[in-house]
Amino acid sequence: MNLLNTKPLISILLPIYNAAQYLKDCLDSIFNQTYQNFEIIAIDDGSTDNPEFILQGFKDSRLHYFKNESNLGVAKTLNKALKHANGEFIMRMDADDVILPHKIIEQIAFFNKSPQIDILGTSFSQFSYNRPLNNNLPANDSDIKLELFFRCPLCHPTVMIKREALIKNELEYNESLQTAEDYNLWTDACIKGLKFTNLPEKMLIYRQHANQNTDRYYEQLLILDDIIRLKIAKFYFKNILTKYTEEAYLSLINHKFNDIRELKRIKKIVLELKKTSISTINQKTISQFWQQKWYIYLDDYCYNYTNIGFSNSLRVLKLYITDKTFFCFSSLRKKVRFIFVCLYLK
Repeated sequence: MNLLNTKPLISILLPIYNAAQYLKDCLDSIFNQTYQNFEIIAIDDGSTDNPEFILQGFKDSRLHYFKNESNLGVAKTLNKALKHANGEFIMRMDADDVILPHKIIEQIAFFNKSPQIDILGTSFSQFSYNRPLNNNLPANDSDIKLELFFRCPLCHPTVMIKREALIKNELEYNESLQTAEDYNLWTDACIKGLKFTNLPEKMLIYRQHANQNTDRYYEQLLILDDIIRLKIAKFYFKNILTKYTEEAYLSLINHKFNDIRELKRIKKIVLELKKTSISTINQKTISQFWQQKWYIYLDDYCYNYTNIGFSNSLRVLKLYITDKTFFCFSSLRKKVRFIFVCLYLK
């Protein structure tokens, strides 16, 4: 079936919380899409800045407005929006962001070309910001799934999902979470076997401000991220976490450093992780992934321990060489840099 000819309905989930000053720009960017077969499920989650006034300015039957009696949080609000959705595809949108005019048509075209994909994100740019976000997102299914062990590898408001995949696999947002609801959903989807892709084009302009969940619940986010990382690790690496400790594994994931003895324990974990198998991912890809993460970890270790001392510097260099990390770099420049990193720390 050619999706570009049949023009399936897209259900756009739009939770709103104290973003009235940005809402008109957001809705304008949706209604200005080159692809027009969509519905917007807009839910005011207990805002105090009267977004209804902005919404009433849009006289369009495709805009469906609901209002929570109190602030339920983004996860509950999104699940409520899902129950009202009728589309073949679910698209996320935040009330403070804007999308480029071709975003929907580009994502539908990709689904048409790659029907095996269930969840499709894109890259993004930013309005003026206090801190830059990492928009260097992994592109293919294997890389996205591996990156889930470390971080959330999709930008939530760029994502489009096959609604059938959510229903069939009984997937929804975890309503106990005030934040990290997207990271948790992608992890659950990975465990269920859904397939991912990120398009490299920047199709959303992301806005940062003080009312965002990321800032409001930042300390909670750090804790939840580790819980989610352990959840996916326990599913794939249960034996490794039993043999070593969750703390040692999280030291690798979060780049925490204690002493040279812990560094050796973490190396043993990496060597075992390189040998693990994940049914949908090529073994060589898994091995190369953990090898690269090990290099980055050691690199950070050297730069963060300025008083490590000459003898420990030699031990770190030995860790590089004995697992062939030192020899896997293509250029002499990188090999030389490794020596200087280990022996002549900043």
